[in-house]
Amino acid sequence: MSLHGLLLAAGGASRMGAPKLLLPAPEGTLLRRMALLLRESVPGQVAVVLGHEALLHRRALEGVRRVRLAHSRNWALGLSQSLKAGLRALPEGPVLVLPADQGGVGPGELEALLRAFREPGVLSGHGGVAMSPALLGKEARREVWRIQGDQGAKGLLLALGARVVELGPGPWSLDVDTWEAYAHLVRALGWTLPHPPLPWRGPPTRPSSGAPPSSAWGPPSSSMAAPGPTPAPSWRSGTPSASSPGGRPPSSGEVPEAAEKGQKLLPRPRRKEGVQVGQGCPHPTGQGGVPREARQGVEPVDPAHPPPQGP
Repeated sequence: MSLHGLLLAAGGASRMGAPKLLLPAPEGTLLRRMALLLRESVPGQVAVVLGHEALLHRRALEGVRRVRLAHSRNWALGLSQSLKAGLRALPEGPVLVLPADQGGVGPGELEALLRAFREPGVLSGHGGVAMSPALLGKEARREVWRIQGDQGAKGLLLALGARVVELGPGPWSLDVDTWEAYAHLVRALGWTLPHPPLPWRGPPTRPSSGAPPSSAWGPPSSSMAAPGPTPAPSWRSGTPSASSPGGRPPSSGEVPEAAEKGQKLLPRPRRKEGVQVGQGCPHPTGQGGVPREARQGVEPVDPAHPPPQGP
């Protein structure tokens, strides 16, 4: 009976705030690195469980052969759901279960687990603490369906009397759950790769409209500042404003140009004695009290001073 491999890659990466399995690695991404490692380590089939951002992770695995993909519809309910979804995709037999965010695991650690395997299973050990990766035997696979919530198979294996194999210190025990952990992993393994700089602090944020995407990485810039209220046009007081072309105040015969609305400049109505601009005139188009006649290019008529009639 062949021994199979299961890669758990369905989590939401809530602590990092970004798809951590798509972070750069020498093989392309962390996800691709771990899938290739597991495929070369076990003689049987390999399944990769996807959940959160499944489409992006599926594309990251394009071209990786002899790996089947399984989708965990209930990945948000906890690790147990992803574990069960992956086991359903594999034939009978022992299964080597590897979390995809343990990017420091190498062939040596997996080979040590395979050599030490015996029923009901094997757990990795670091300083006397049992952890992943783990090997599930036949009995453990039968009992794993009782696990609920955000629990893996560690508690079940310990209850069944599984052996804990001490793997010693090293980056294999590092979970890439934070940006600091990823930076530690890169330094520990001596990777030199063209990956983007780590964020200035915390997870990358979505750039605001008009801000360059790179502003989410590195020190905060003025382009990432939260947009404040748009200042009112100041051309009436004779100071330049961004609302007028070239930053100049409109001339006496113009109204401010609303470039974003594509409105044309119209002649500014003359103020005459006894007439208030916009008085009693509705302005449904929101043009700031400009008389309807002025908006249509017609000079308003002052009843006290009618225009001279023709001969």
